[in-house]
Amino acid sequence: MNRYTGRQVDRYTGIQIDRAGRIGFRVYLCTGLLVYLLLTACGGAELQPLTLNATPWGVGEISTYQITDVNGQAAGMGRFDILAGDAQSNPGGWSVRREIEAQGINEIVAVEMSTGLRPVISVLVRTAEAGQQVVKATYNSGQVDIELTSEQNVTTYERMNITSDARDGYVLLPVIRALPLQAGYATRINSFLPLVGLLETFTVEVVDSQDVTVPAGTFAVWEIKLRSNNYTTTLWISQQAPFPIVKFIDGRNQGTFELTDFQPGE
Repeated sequence: MNRYTGRQVDRYTGIQIDRAGRIGFRVYLCTGLLVYLLLTACGGAELQPLTLNATPWGVGEISTYQITDVNGQAAGMGRFDILAGDAQSNPGGWSVRREIEAQGINEIVAVEMSTGLRPVISVLVRTAEAGQQVVKATYNSGQVDIELTSEQNVTTYERMNITSDARDGYVLLPVIRALPLQAGYATRINSFLPLVGLLETFTVEVVDSQDVTVPAGTFAVWEIKLRSNNYTTTLWISQQAPFPIVKFIDGRNQGTFELTDFQPGE
């Protein structure tokens, strides 16, 4: 439960947040050039230029997941909602809302993306026993302004330069759905994670075609490796439109997400 009484309702996440004071936080930036050299030195499939198909989803799409931890124990639930972008600030774009409730932590992320699936603004609200943490990131042509409110309800601001083609790391997985996935496909994509100020370059590689069974059913999927210099996330995406993410293993915490229900949008 949120221990603070908020004075403002954030229009992206729909929950109340407090904002006051200042505190410094360290930002770690990994340059795309360095990661590029490291990845190419490791070999792998031939990389193709990054191109996106038309967005496969519709307004109102909902994907719900059960989460198990690295030991196979039930850890919580996750949900992705895809909505139309804000009519005034992001007409024609998309709003992706991700909520994860696991191991005593509630995390809600909302990201506005343009028609090219580039981020416009993202908001993360993480609530735990110790309090509430809020991170807002506003993107503008290779520059991002970050506002961080700590669990002690103290706020700091940071401006960073990033690659202009970076996607928001909170919702990188839905963006992968819009790639022209097929056997042997591989490309590279830049991602920025506002919570830690980290810019990473990932390789995206289709490594297998198989059938996967999850609580929502059995799907013919592409198995995909999403590799950075720091970790690898494995995801299984349906080969049939609208290409829902059937399962993924988060490379950062080794949590496994399995689809329990999928409601296509319109």
